[in-house]
Amino acid sequence: MFDLLAIVIVGPREVLFETSNSVVTAYQGFGDKFDKEGVLQLSWHRKDFAIFRVHDDLAVVKTVLTREDANGAPIKTWNCSYTTRRVGNDWRLTLATSDGATNATAW
Repeated sequence: MFDLLAIVIVGPREVLFETSNSVVTAYQGFGDKFDKEGVLQLSWHRKDFAIFRVHDDLAVVKTVLTREDANGAPIKTWNCSYTTRRVGNDWRLTLATSDGATNATAW
């Protein structure tokens, strides 16, 4: 799913994915955190989902994600944007970002 090398920006920190193994390790960590928080599912908001086509093989996606508990109550909601690049018939995620960063700057 990831187009390696990929950078995931989560709040004020960056995670560099250089190998498939680094992606698996990071997502196992996310899963452990979700378990501790009591997260049952991660949902996206249909009304806030938008795709902006840059080229035939490149798109920017904007949405809002929510971590929810077993009763569907939100634990955390955040804005999320990412780019995708088509390789053959597959779309690969190349960058994921979320809001909540303090003193963030873009270069």
